[in-house]
Formats: sequence, structure tokens, C-alpha cells
Amino acid sequence: MDVVEYALSRNMSSTMISEYRTKLISKEVVQKKLEELYDAADEYQNSQQC
Repeated sequence: MDVVEYALSRNMSSTMISEYRTKLISKEVVQKKLEELYDAADEYQNSQQC
């Protein structure tokens, strides 16, 4: 996160960085979506083997 903040701070004002932070998806939501994607991919792979 520090690298991203530094890169953004060179090109954007601090106000825009604060706005960017508020739009980040929570870690829990990302984890849940990744699990759903993994499950869907696993189901697809299993259906292709039959």
C-alpha cells in the first residue's frame, strides 16, 4: 500500500488520494469474491471432465 500511495501522491493531490482510499473494496469482500470465483472455476473444471 505504501508504494501505491507514493506513486499516487506524485501525480494526484492529497484530496484525490483520500477519495481513492474511500473507494477501496474491503478485504473481506475481496476474499469472499475470490472464494466464489475459485468455486465457480472448480465446478466448471469438474463439469468439463464428465
